[in-house]
Amino acid sequence: MIKPDTIGQYTGWKNTRYKNRKKEKVFEKDILKGICIEDYGEESISIGYVFWSRSFHSFLVAAKTNKGKKYCIPLRDFILIHDNLKYSIEIIGNKYDNPELLKEVSK
Repeated sequence: MIKPDTIGQYTGWKNTRYKNRKKEKVFEKDILKGICIEDYGEESISIGYVFWSRSFHSFLVAAKTNKGKKYCIPLRDFILIHDNLKYSIEIIGNKYDNPELLKEVSK
């Protein structure tokens, strides 16, 4: 049985890392992992949580980098930043099935 409060709204976006050659839809309450290779070759990783902002009337991502920097940006920007050969986005879970991943964002 599906619990209604665990259903997330489809955001209209898909991730950039393919599973079985298909892009996955990004939903509200998903937890994303954004990976990029810096110009000097170091890998930078961001873990972010997708949520709806009534104030901005859009989906946002509250994220934290592996270097401890916290930020919040529109989901559109998070995906567009990571959507090229040096970057990728992976859906690594959601708020309900993987609450331990939220600890990484909120630390």
